[in-house]
Amino acid sequence: MPPLQPKTIDSLLVDKGLLTAEQVEEATKDQQANGGSFGSALTRLKFVAEDVYGKAMAELRGTRFVDVTTLKPEIMDQLVKLVPPEVAHKYRAIPVGKKFTKFTFAVADPLEPSLIRLNDDLFRGKPGEIEYWVTGDVMVQAALDKYFPGGAGQKKPAAGGNGAPAAAAGGGLDSQMGEMGAIKLADGPDGMSTGLADINVEVVQEGSPDDGIDSNVDEAPIIRTINQIIFEAVERRASDIHLDPSEQGVVLRYRIDGTLHDVSMIPKQWKRALAAVVKVKTKQMKIEERRRPQDAKIKIKVPSREKPIDLRVSTLPTQWGEKIVMRILDTSRLMKLEELGFEPDELTKLEKAIHMPQGMVLVTGPTGSGKTNTLYSALSTINTRDKNIMTAENPIEFVLPGINQVQIVPEAGMTFPAALKAFLRQDPNIILVGEVRDFEEIDIAVKAAMTGHLVLTTLHTNDAPSTVTRIMDIRDPVSGAGVDPGIIATAVSIVIAQRLMRRVCKDCKEPYVYPPEFFARSGLDPREFEGATLYKGKGCPTCGKSGYKGRVGIYEVMAMTRGMRDLVMARTDANKLRDLAIKEGMNTLRMSAIKKVKAGHSTLEEVMEATIE
Repeated sequence: MPPLQPKTIDSLLVDKGLLTAEQVEEATKDQQANGGSFGSALTRLKFVAEDVYGKAMAELRGTRFVDVTTLKPEIMDQLVKLVPPEVAHKYRAIPVGKKFTKFTFAVADPLEPSLIRLNDDLFRGKPGEIEYWVTGDVMVQAALDKYFPGGAGQKKPAAGGNGAPAAAAGGGLDSQMGEMGAIKLADGPDGMSTGLADINVEVVQEGSPDDGIDSNVDEAPIIRTINQIIFEAVERRASDIHLDPSEQGVVLRYRIDGTLHDVSMIPKQWKRALAAVVKVKTKQMKIEERRRPQDAKIKIKVPSREKPIDLRVSTLPTQWGEKIVMRILDTSRLMKLEELGFEPDELTKLEKAIHMPQGMVLVTGPTGSGKTNTLYSALSTINTRDKNIMTAENPIEFVLPGINQVQIVPEAGMTFPAALKAFLRQDPNIILVGEVRDFEEIDIAVKAAMTGHLVLTTLHTNDAPSTVTRIMDIRDPVSGAGVDPGIIATAVSIVIAQRLMRRVCKDCKEPYVYPPEFFARSGLDPREFEGATLYKGKGCPTCGKSGYKGRVGIYEVMAMTRGMRDLVMARTDANKLRDLAIKEGMNTLRMSAIKKVKAGHSTLEEVMEATIE
């Protein structure tokens, strides 16, 4: 298995043993004080040689490194005639190769946002393509001084002069490009990097594991870009990839630990091509359909994972083009129940409920709160060969071996109620229903839990006590009847409400004393944290300088004890159910969050973000 691809240049250098965390911190301070790039700060401090830094940047960006000060003069003399000096200086970009309408430029960082405008300034609306290699900051300046003397504001020299611009005697950029055809790439001292450019993210079709991307097609820069995006997102533990079209280009964002992070800007000329490539990968979407949303699911194989990964792809027409979201469904991320963050007594209650032969386990919370992971972890715990487990999902998030999973397709008549009725004729032991929303679904699920089946399902409510009252409030739209409270009290075994908090980074967390103003603003009681050591992450390469890495669950676990059942049958409101549950040992979401902070797992900011009192 290849090494994991770091997400930042400093983390890559640290992983290679070329830089220490202390040097990263010192270089960052130097950069803030003196300006320039992080690479120039490292060179200035003599921590890393410029060519070493450049090769690492090339590996990170999936391209090659070239020392532009050592290129062949006879080739450079031809190339500099094609690029206006003001363009070279504006973008600090050195031409190192050309093949018909494709230029190759060497720059300090190919993901520099300003480079998205280089294409327009160079080609002026004509067809053209740019590929980027990496060179050093000091090397760029030396090449600019040598091949484009006079600075960005220089006047264009006469035709035939050294460094003549594209509009020189050859008839302008279009004319010279046509006449010169292909110019051999200006070879540097090293070969191709083994970075992301060589990575093939293979699409795996069901029943045909060898049906991947044709090697010739994969040479296309847009397909390489999509492969790079998917690979990097998987390695950065992203749950979603967002490609957001805008007037300036396509903004690439990753959702990591529940938060969206801007990654880069992709040139606007690629808008339609990006969408087309993604659609082709799915082999299900219509390429020519740009006016309606489309959805598909594909199985891919990336080099760093032994097992294929599912991608759920969605397109949506917007003002500036099609927005694309790819949800990454990686079964290797599924955790065991004991790793999810349950307190010992909470875990004991849940394990007791899922090992019962019948009853209902309800997991509730908003979208993105980890409900599906909790249910899948529970299923994995009780998945043995002597049980018939059936699931009805829309969509199927993860494929679990040994479990009969059914995709809900309403337009084909396969609804949740239809699937549940069919399940009851399939001799099931355990039934998982992705979500129950209306009276028919609730009624069938509760009756299944009453007749010798273990039923696991989810519901969208704010906390555990209100889940029970919510079920009682759901009515048949025709008859107006609801589910009998006595049946609910008997059928439901346990209700779990949950949220996710970001974990403070273990590599950079340090003790932190919150000021009185924070407690006054947040409403938290500082006396509750007396004697506890609180932490914050200061930011490091491991966490991408965010101070957080990973997430941990916080839970309300409300077991249906005899006292709780009595209150349910008496149609008691949620407040009285909550009071009794707390008296019997239930932690509220806020209480659970505070426990995580006291244990050093998260921060008080996350308490305020994840819970409401």
